Amino acid sequence: MEGRIKRFDVVAAEKVVIYDIAEAVGDSKVAITDYSTTLPLPARLPVPAVKVTMYSADRDLTPAGLRELDAAYQPVVADWESGAIAWVAHRNATPVLILRGVTDLVNSDNGEAHGNPQLFADNTIRVMRNLVGLLPKWLAAWR
Repeated sequence: MEGRIKRFDVVAAEKVVIYDIAEAVGDSKVAITDYSTTLPLPARLPVPAVKVTMYSADRDLTPAGLRELDAAYQPVVADWESGAIAWVAHRNATPVLILRGVTDLVNSDNGEAHGNPQLFADNTIRVMRNLVGLLPKWLAAWR
């Protein structure tokens, strides 16, 4: 989310919200709350990172989607994977650490990687190299 986070920032999820649940029988807001997961983080982060609530859905975040999401949550970051990972780990009583790097930004008018897969690929390489290098420090602090 442009203006709330910077490209290439490392984020550590302390909560994950699956925001795209649409209940036909029950209340969607209740279901979203029920499937939200709180994740423990070390009291002292081993490297600079932004503690965030990660908003997760089964779709790319578009400018229109961001405007809709903003109306309810004012997110800092969003992704595809973290919601499922956090929920399954929680259900199986398995500790999980979700670290992400910001590859691209979306604002209410534009998604910089939309239609630009090379930007996403290039930024992903940079993000993953950084995260892999930081992982030993995170694992030592998290245990």
